[in-house]
Amino acid sequence: MKAVQHDAGARRSSSDTRLHLIVSLHRQSIAIPTQHVREILRTPQVVPLPGAPPHVRGVIDVRGEVLQVIDLRLRLGMPHLTNEIDELVEILRAREQDHRNWIHELEASVTERRAFTLARDPHQCKFGKWYDTYHPTNAGLESVWSGFDQPHKRIHAVADVVTEHEKRGEFEQALALIEQTRTTALAVLVREFAAATKAVLQSNREVVVILEHDADALAITVDSADVVETILEEDMMELPALLDREGAAVISRTARRERSDDLLLVLDTGKLFPGRAAEPEPAALRA
Repeated sequence: MKAVQHDAGARRSSSDTRLHLIVSLHRQSIAIPTQHVREILRTPQVVPLPGAPPHVRGVIDVRGEVLQVIDLRLRLGMPHLTNEIDELVEILRAREQDHRNWIHELEASVTERRAFTLARDPHQCKFGKWYDTYHPTNAGLESVWSGFDQPHKRIHAVADVVTEHEKRGEFEQALALIEQTRTTALAVLVREFAAATKAVLQSNREVVVILEHDADALAITVDSADVVETILEEDMMELPALLDREGAAVISRTARRERSDDLLLVLDTGKLFPGRAAEPEPAALRA
């Protein structure tokens, strides 16, 4: 984790800036005031608590100290990380089978002398529509994702060439081309699906952030802890009525990241502690 260097200037002073740990949750960046962050750990073994609310995952032992673990995704009404990974793996497996079926149907259409009706445009099949809109946030996944593009396009392009062979009565050549595509472009695409599935299963980088208020401490789970940044108080904004009541209970404000202009959700860590009052609102917001 790397701290952001403070720039000199009249806008920055100890009274109008705060350091925040930026964490990722379900493609959303969350800012946590570093004054309440004690440490960050790989998620250790969690012992479930019978009868606890769904967002209370259980307890962990940190060097002899037993701490309650709050699943911040569930606390904010987001899907569990494991469920999200399972869903992504299922999508990849289904789209791989789609392309195996696509090649089989193209071959059957030639053999049975009938029209081929599946998508010829690689952007119009189920995978193409999903691939064009899904953008991995993990750098490791991004490198794998790029491998889909060329073999996927080559597979779909073969349908038009096969049709030209059929128009000339070259059915044997059409079938030979389909078989060649099955052992080349499709084989490469299948390997890419396998690599992507493996990368997704290994992308669970979940960590726990241990928070403390005075003598109280607890742990929250996050997808990843990314960086420490300075956020100006003047860039803090009141929370719009966009979250559900449970999420809004622990998200106090939004903030705009100075370097990227992206919006952050600011966690009110005090509200995670049972019976503890919320953080006092900064004077800049009360004015």
